Amino acid sequence: LVGRTQARGPAASLARHGPEASLAEHVGLQPCWRARGPAQPRCEHVGLQPCWPGMGLQLLVDGHVGLPLVGGHVGAALLAGMRACSAAFVGGHVGTPATVGGHLVQLGRWPLVFLFVACIGVGSYLTTQLTTPEDTNVQMFPAGHNVADYASTQRDFLSDSGTTIWVSIWWGLEAKDTGDYNDPSSITRLWLDESFVITAEQNQLFVLQVCQDLQNQSFVDNTEDRDCVLERMNVWLGEDYLPQDEVDQICGGARALPVPEAQFMDCLRFYIASTGDDHSTFWARDDDYTILLALRIEYLAKQRWGTSLEAIQEAYNEWEDWLENRNRDAPEGVGKSFQIALYWHYMETWITMELAGWSAGLITIIITVIVAALTLQNVPIATYGILAVVAVLVSVGGILYQIGWDLGFLELICISILIGVSTDFVLHYCYAYIRTPLDESRAMRSKVALHEMASPIISAASTTFAASMMLFFCQLLFFSKFGTIMMLAMGMSLAMAFIFLVSVCIVAGPEGNFGQIHTKWILHRVGGGETRAPSPQLIADDRCYGRYVDET
Repeated sequence: LVGRTQARGPAASLARHGPEASLAEHVGLQPCWRARGPAQPRCEHVGLQPCWPGMGLQLLVDGHVGLPLVGGHVGAALLAGMRACSAAFVGGHVGTPATVGGHLVQLGRWPLVFLFVACIGVGSYLTTQLTTPEDTNVQMFPAGHNVADYASTQRDFLSDSGTTIWVSIWWGLEAKDTGDYNDPSSITRLWLDESFVITAEQNQLFVLQVCQDLQNQSFVDNTEDRDCVLERMNVWLGEDYLPQDEVDQICGGARALPVPEAQFMDCLRFYIASTGDDHSTFWARDDDYTILLALRIEYLAKQRWGTSLEAIQEAYNEWEDWLENRNRDAPEGVGKSFQIALYWHYMETWITMELAGWSAGLITIIITVIVAALTLQNVPIATYGILAVVAVLVSVGGILYQIGWDLGFLELICISILIGVSTDFVLHYCYAYIRTPLDESRAMRSKVALHEMASPIISAASTTFAASMMLFFCQLLFFSKFGTIMMLAMGMSLAMAFIFLVSVCIVAGPEGNFGQIHTKWILHRVGGGETRAPSPQLIADDRCYGRYVDET
């Protein structure tokens, strides 16, 4: 093989291949493994470039497969014809789609470059307009499905008992999470607030005042559904049916809060024993109501499950701001209260999902930069590739905005997957461009890269596109949305790789070894060896020989 690559010119071709080589030259074909000099025009005539190996059929024919089985001039003529046809097909001599597309892209390269820049700008703007849905209920089935209709009817006409949001305010505990975030089975332990004191008279009145003030807040549902043990105890102390002598003895003669500090715990225990109202007070284990560890009150929020994320965030901020102001004015011992609700966890999950979607896009771009720098080792091409990946992401995001999508749970999961599949085709083309001969023009290198990568990339996109179409027959919305995302990703990736990226490379692609990062030279220089950078021709020869050996 090495011997074949070193020979030059028609004589060498005749010596290597025999009579069929002259017939191949007659139809305008030269063996172009390492063609130089006079052979180069013939290679360009059929679309094959110097140092650029042919694809499957031509490689099979040029490798003399089956030549010993064919004898005489008939065999030579047949073999020469096969070579000519295969080379013309691969090189675009018969008008392959890749050739036609390459010519069209070259003719419209400047408008396509401007369209590429506009696509990034407009797509970026539209993508930033994507917001969370007004209804945070996750719809798993399409409209008209029995399950979807039942859920909608239940929310609109039936009782809202299952959609209420209870908000709890706690005293006596600290808002800590000691569990392992990376281990779902590791849950937090309760941390007691050692400074919590409820027995002081001013502290009793403060908690009671919190209960009464909450009823007048705009973010609280002003119904009778609330839970404040001190409010009920305050009413109980004024009841006429109680044995007054016993109450006076245990509660220090109080007919309402506050109870004297020395008698408060005895009075609270007497209240719980009389009414059974112990679900809001938490005592030390194995203790007969002597040590009060924590106290909780609960109120209904105005919002209901399914309202927009913005409304839930606004409600959370109102609760949080109001309680912070109360803690700021609280007496010592009850100034570390905090509020919590199950729906706040749901809200936090939404926020985390949305943040993860944008973060995934940023992380993907950063990883793409690193991988492009290490594999392409060319600054301009790596830059173009990264811009093309960004264009794919924002273009798909802009289309999703135009068709009315929101950043719901299902959409965020699909978009996270989209980000991972948006880099392949672009980087494949960039790598193909880098592997073309350095002594060719940027237009010719762009065409050669397009010729090599068109078939495998289109094949990969076609299979993925066809598989995604099958998902539209599924009942679950997630699969149809996932299929939409994948189809858009394949279409935009092909457009960016074969139209916009090719046009950018034709206009401003690197020529020679411009922008090349010579990794081996850098490592050799750091190691104290020779500091002379390799010549462009040396790099071209090394790559050409390496590709020839690999391909054959």
